[in-house]
Amino acid sequence: MQVQLAPDVVYDPNTKGYIMLQLPELTVNPLEFEGIQLTPKRTFHCSLVAARKLAAGRAGIEERIVDIVRRQLAIEPVKFSGLTGQVYVCRKPNDAGEMQTAVIAMADILGLDGLRHALYQENQDFTVSLPHVTLLKSGNSPYGIGVNFEADLAAYCERHDELLVRIYQ
Repeated sequence: MQVQLAPDVVYDPNTKGYIMLQLPELTVNPLEFEGIQLTPKRTFHCSLVAARKLAAGRAGIEERIVDIVRRQLAIEPVKFSGLTGQVYVCRKPNDAGEMQTAVIAMADILGLDGLRHALYQENQDFTVSLPHVTLLKSGNSPYGIGVNFEADLAAYCERHDELLVRIYQ
């Protein structure tokens, strides 16, 4: 069950502990990339904060992060402004060792700097997620592959801006 933190912002404690900005429906075409069939997600979101990942198993920290976000969003809401045009193909093995593939696009999120600042004031290790939207995914990837930070982008993704026109043909 998702918990509403602000208009269009939810916290999902039952999956990955993400705080997400829900997005309007996007029209995305399926894509075959290097022999892999990628299908559009049914719903789209931009992960704002990977609260569980930041908490790293420390008791009470995930809840504290959720509270910080809730308070900041009451002061300054976040809003999806659009995609930047930067597109990446990301590959990462799932827990069973099967390679998952996803196509993500970087997103402009208004109000993200205020959220970043509020988290940083609480703890310098707390930060927002890399603002992106997972557009397409392989069949063995239920949500996306977990590209939360710049280090994940560098480790798992290759830039392919040319795919944007094929995705939105």
